[in-house]
Amino acid sequence: MVDFQSHYRVYPHGFTSDPPRVGVKTNRELYHEEGRKVFRKRHDRPVHDCRHEVMKDHTDRQEFETWVLSHGMTETYRAVEDLHDKSEEPTPGTKKPDKLLYKLGETGSAPGDFRYPRGLCTTMDCDILVADSMNHRVQHLNQYGVYKKHVGKQGQGNEEFNEPCDVLELPNGDIAVADKKNKRVQVLTEDLKFKYSMPIAGEPFSLGCDRDMNVAVATTRKEIFIFNSYDRVMLHHFPVGAKGKSSGAPIQISMSNDSEILVSDPEDGHVYLYTLEGRCFCRFSPEAHSAGLSVMAGDVCFTPLGQILVVDVLNHVINVYTDNGEFLQQVLVPTDDVGSVHSLALGLEGHLVVSEFSVGGDHCIKIFRYRQCPCHEGKTPGSKKRTPVASPNM
Repeated sequence: MVDFQSHYRVYPHGFTSDPPRVGVKTNRELYHEEGRKVFRKRHDRPVHDCRHEVMKDHTDRQEFETWVLSHGMTETYRAVEDLHDKSEEPTPGTKKPDKLLYKLGETGSAPGDFRYPRGLCTTMDCDILVADSMNHRVQHLNQYGVYKKHVGKQGQGNEEFNEPCDVLELPNGDIAVADKKNKRVQVLTEDLKFKYSMPIAGEPFSLGCDRDMNVAVATTRKEIFIFNSYDRVMLHHFPVGAKGKSSGAPIQISMSNDSEILVSDPEDGHVYLYTLEGRCFCRFSPEAHSAGLSVMAGDVCFTPLGQILVVDVLNHVINVYTDNGEFLQQVLVPTDDVGSVHSLALGLEGHLVVSEFSVGGDHCIKIFRYRQCPCHEGKTPGSKKRTPVASPNM
């Protein structure tokens, strides 16, 4: 007879009860037991410990999983240090030439120095124009990084700027400057003299142009305005990037000669391709150069072959992709002395020019060897900490 209410089984010679139930051990308990067997030299924790179990698991190095975690982090840190270490001498005949040609400027307001250089471009004469944002000016350097002249100061008048964020040479030689806080695009002559300005309904942040003089202006609110520099009239206006996002991270754009607008949205990590009328015909998420890494897309630009250069600001890497987003190769890596890259431009002579700045780091311009160039066929020159200043006769 079985009494289902009391769970006792009654037999003629007495009664028995069900054996007590024992719970299954958790993974943490199994780890602890195995850890005491594997690491026998490590003593058990004291009998009395008032800390919470979570604190015991994550702070006590005598625990098995905590030791494994700390050991793994140590090995990861050591592997990263070895990756950045360039002291080891390579085998004779296998050393590749350094890609860094020049490091230009320091944080400051002197000629050739920079404070938040947010935008730059290369001209048809292979010179370099830099939008020196917090110095409220545009600086002009030659292809070797020698300072030539600058234009601008803080203000609202002609040839005056308020945080210029980008600069671009137009096909006719004019210079367009994204004058952010003044909400306009100033167009200068090739001698950096004022020509005209175009008001923008927003704060312009990035610029692009095609062979037909159609200028694309990306604002901090993820909008693109298109105007023609010949007619000086606004043609199109459309939003870009991910919908429903905040305006905390401005987009950066580039434009091909065929009027394709390349857009990098760092908020959602995607790269878009738009037509001049605002139709998105391609979108891809940049693939990392190594498995398991995340990519935060920064500035973008087209190469002469129609490929796409994308700055990976998270890993301090610049990669090359096809026009449909397929990863091709790395161009620059941290061992090439790449820092916090904000913008990049590819010169006709084969130089890759980038601007770098960070809150506690350098504000500078770096010139890298992208392909073999006639101006540096011999030995690679050493990088410079200060920008050389040209003589008045140059």
